[in-house]
Amino acid sequence: MKIMKYGATCAIVLVLDMVIGANTVFGETIGSCPKREQMLCKKRDIISLWKELSHELGELKEEMVNINETVNNLKKDELGELKQEIDDIKEALNDVKKEILGIENPIQIPPHMDCSGNRSFTGVRTIQPHGQNAFRAYCSGGCVYIARRFDGSVDFYRDWVEYQSGFGNPEGEYFIGLDNLHGLVTQEKYKLR
Repeated sequence: MKIMKYGATCAIVLVLDMVIGANTVFGETIGSCPKREQMLCKKRDIISLWKELSHELGELKEEMVNINETVNNLKKDELGELKQEIDDIKEALNDVKKEILGIENPIQIPPHMDCSGNRSFTGVRTIQPHGQNAFRAYCSGGCVYIARRFDGSVDFYRDWVEYQSGFGNPEGEYFIGLDNLHGLVTQEKYKLR
């Protein structure tokens, strides 16, 4: 059969060919030769149109492949740029992190030289006069308390060494110490109240 010879895609054309072939036998007896030629022309036109459409379809497929490749290349380029930007940001963050972690000496607030910095503060504060060790003292209204006695819980009958270094606890009864007092009064002018 002719369909096997030409393939499945040309089935319409072959059916027409069979019809034309059948008309040939009848056409000679009936006298319709011009109809056969018309059918052959139509067959050629259909085959020509089929070939043209097949060629255009092939070109469109090739164009689609090219467009897909272009889109994929653009995506790869954009992704590459974005990855590079992300890597740059990560590197900058790591640099900042290293700087922060690399700070060996955090900012330290120096101890107070005396109690005058905050007149509204009342309580125990660490004081460090210039060139002297820090010590704790009771502050109130901007003043340093040299001694506090209110309930007799601390014995003030002491020897010279204890009065020189100080004794007691600033939260309760205490004496600031002569060395600490000397450090305070030699750094600035103060009034005794």
